Amino acid sequence: LFKAHEALAESNASKEQLSMFYSWIGLAFSRRDMPADGYLYLLKAVQIAEEVRDIKSAGYNYAWLAQVCADLGLLDEAVNYGEKARDAANRFESDPYLFRVALLYSSYAHYFRGDVKKIAEYGQALLDYGRKHSDLRCITCHYIALGESCIAAGDILPAIEFLKKCIQVSPDPVMSLSAKMLLGNCYLSTGRLKDAQSTLKEVNEHSEKFGFE
Repeated sequence: LFKAHEALAESNASKEQLSMFYSWIGLAFSRRDMPADGYLYLLKAVQIAEEVRDIKSAGYNYAWLAQVCADLGLLDEAVNYGEKARDAANRFESDPYLFRVALLYSSYAHYFRGDVKKIAEYGQALLDYGRKHSDLRCITCHYIALGESCIAAGDILPAIEFLKKCIQVSPDPVMSLSAKMLLGNCYLSTGRLKDAQSTLKEVNEHSEKFGFE
């Protein structure tokens, strides 16, 4: 859908609209396991957002770039974008989605670095925000971050418990499936092959049906 309307957006949209168009198409590519394409669109989006000084739009793009850069192995970039995303989120505390992705993808970048303390720090910030604003999705992301922190530390059994809690409370299938992917890998690493197979089968089926690789 985005690709079919790309020329229309580029010829008719305002710069603010075009920035968010590139943001969403970049995010879609990254979710389809095409992070290099997503990266290029997100870079175009953030350049426009910075040009027109749209801090909130830039914040979203910084957060999504933190994840995509981590997937591409560009870890210094990922950490830098995560820091910029958190700065933007702190200026728009009433926007739970911006705060959530800024903290979650910051923790994701540090997960690839193996920085256990930073992952846990961002996980705690997600919990604090979630409790303050009654935001269940932030609390869900808190459990994912703590699960990642335990995995990075090699503590698989507590990671399993955190990821199970995430699945129990999550109102969002995307977060549940992300937790199940991590949980399946935890089961695999502890020799629980049947549990790993059944958990990952559900993730694979959803990915094949909806293109959320």
